[in-house]
Amino acid sequence: MASTYKDHTIVCGLGKVSLKIIRWILDLDEEAVVIEQHRDNPYLDEVRSWGVPVIIADARRPEVLEEVNIKYAESIVPGTNDDLVNLSIALQARQLVPNLKVVLRMSDTAMAENVRTGFDIYTTFSIPEISAPIFAAAATRAPLDHAFTYDEGGERGLLTITKFVLVKESLLVGYTVGQLEDEFDVAVVAHRQDGKFNLHPANDTVLKAGDRFIVSASIEGVNQIAEYTPPRREVDRYHRGRWPIKGSEERRVNSE
Repeated sequence: MASTYKDHTIVCGLGKVSLKIIRWILDLDEEAVVIEQHRDNPYLDEVRSWGVPVIIADARRPEVLEEVNIKYAESIVPGTNDDLVNLSIALQARQLVPNLKVVLRMSDTAMAENVRTGFDIYTTFSIPEISAPIFAAAATRAPLDHAFTYDEGGERGLLTITKFVLVKESLLVGYTVGQLEDEFDVAVVAHRQDGKFNLHPANDTVLKAGDRFIVSASIEGVNQIAEYTPPRREVDRYHRGRWPIKGSEERRVNSE
């Protein structure tokens, strides 16, 4: 069955990270094929239950890659726990299909950078490099959901992604998206209102109580908005009186 696939992603190695990668690929309405070397892998049944073909073999062997129709694949993700095995798979794949997109998982940050520059595999991701900003940002007081780094023109920093719920007591009710972005120096990347979800909502969109919105911002920007309405994951604490917001009592009195 795997030999009939086209425009698919080949995932090599089945572990906790690979499992999430496969699930996301399927959720994006794309197709995946898995190559796993060990028959006793505990995730095999789950992946197969999703309708994903699994080949039990060594992904470093060219005949195995040909068996999963690598010449017609969209990409390959060497995702084992061994950096050298992943690199070996990537190089073998590139030998068979020189222009194939390789998304390479690595644990060694320095090695990942060397692979990017030395082997022309620029979609090489170091797990510590990706996870470190999230852990560092989460260790601050910022109630963020995700974080990633930027390094442009010598400036290095963190950007965050955070989901907020606009409670009826918030002074932000009645703001437009443009006003929110200008006042707090954030970017509203998505907005849900009356059951309708919009990416990049218009600047003149008026925010109403009960709306949900996602912002990309600095840690400072996230903290400032959180002073006026709770992040989604803190809504329960807000209703229990454990997440105070500015102006809530004033708005409550005025509404009465």
